[in-house]
Amino acid sequence: MTDDAAIKAPQVEGKSKITARQLLSLSSGLSADFPPRTDLTVPNTYRASIFNLSATAPGEAVIYSPSTFQAFGVYFELKSGGRLTADYSVTGGKAILNYQQARLFTSIGRQVGVWSSDASGRATLPQGAFLTSREWLNFGQSLLQGGKWEGKTILSESRLRECSTFNNAAFAGYGLALWSNRPVGDTYTAGVDGLPTNAVNLIN
Repeated sequence: MTDDAAIKAPQVEGKSKITARQLLSLSSGLSADFPPRTDLTVPNTYRASIFNLSATAPGEAVIYSPSTFQAFGVYFELKSGGRLTADYSVTGGKAILNYQQARLFTSIGRQVGVWSSDASGRATLPQGAFLTSREWLNFGQSLLQGGKWEGKTILSESRLRECSTFNNAAFAGYGLALWSNRPVGDTYTAGVDGLPTNAVNLIN
């Protein structure tokens, strides 16, 4: 995941211009109107994210939506060797959770207990993982140490730094998959940006 190559999506003009960084910074423009995990009529949330409508053009607003995270899952599988089938399901490629376990958690001696998934077995990325307190502690410590663990570089320090310092013009309070804990200035626009209520309360 080293570039900003666009994810291709059907039907909606402009969606092919969405980049990886826009997905990670929640500025893809994808609508928050996305089927919840409990909606069993939508068993494949990856496929549903491909067909989700855009609320704004990419880069114009930050919309905190499950669709954006699931679309990043699609992007990851495509970039790691997967392909879209005729019905826009994704086949092949690496499962993002397997990659995370091998690339990060195994390296720091941890194992994710449970990660929620949809009926197709793909991770529901916005629902997150269940870890023990010790596992969370090790994960947090690896971030504090700039991606190093027991003297070994696990994650790129510069990439980690970018996660919290990324210049998100759509909303400065969110970087790349991380809240930035910095002043948002005039980058928050009520009625355009779609943020959780608790995040808006902190801004106001």
